[in-house]
Amino acid sequence: MKVLAFDTTSQACSVAYLETDQNGTHTKQYDIFERLHQGHAERLAPMMQNVMNHVNVPFSDLDRIAVTHGPGTFTGVRIGVATARGLALALKCEIVTTSSLHVIAHEATTTLDNFGEITHIAVATDARRNQIYLQIFDKTAKAISTPEVLNYQDALSHFPEGAILCVGNGGKYIEQEAQSIMFNHSDMFPKAKFFADLSVILPPLTEALTPLYLRAPDAKPQQSKILTRANFSIS
Repeated sequence: MKVLAFDTTSQACSVAYLETDQNGTHTKQYDIFERLHQGHAERLAPMMQNVMNHVNVPFSDLDRIAVTHGPGTFTGVRIGVATARGLALALKCEIVTTSSLHVIAHEATTTLDNFGEITHIAVATDARRNQIYLQIFDKTAKAISTPEVLNYQDALSHFPEGAILCVGNGGKYIEQEAQSIMFNHSDMFPKAKFFADLSVILPPLTEALTPLYLRAPDAKPQQSKILTRANFSIS
């Protein structure tokens, strides 16, 4: 299977290619990750082209497009979903998706140690406006709740009982009020490198890809400032 995965939901942009054989063994992979406060629309297409050039695989060979559908910034989510729709239509390949929080949970289970006593992983990311995005997973990164946007003071009431590891940049806003919760403040964003690994076991969508917006956008797009379309080849 040949997969192109990407994420534009946060203050970063990342793209990854993963190729697996019939046994699921990784045979080729490459990724690019960039911290960005803005400019995802301008950077995404060139990053995709760079990744595909590096692995020397044409876009037309792709079997699967993997994109996070939120939560995150309104513009970032919209860019990712629209790009995935266009690629899948042009290439006639399938789409898989999951939450940006799921990707972070998968990174945590892949890179962090000492999960012996942990029963749950809570992924909390900064949603601004004194809120966080929160989703709860078991210790294998299987989702046991859906993503929510919560005020700081309400978030802890949504944590389950047990030994919990909280990861993501939103944890710092609730740490002082928490008890019996472990916090890890590693620089965890929804990275395409880990999403590509996760994407090979996700079921392909059977309905139209839709963005996951948990609240109204902070700003409305300005029609007078539509970005110039980036050029890259899908042959």
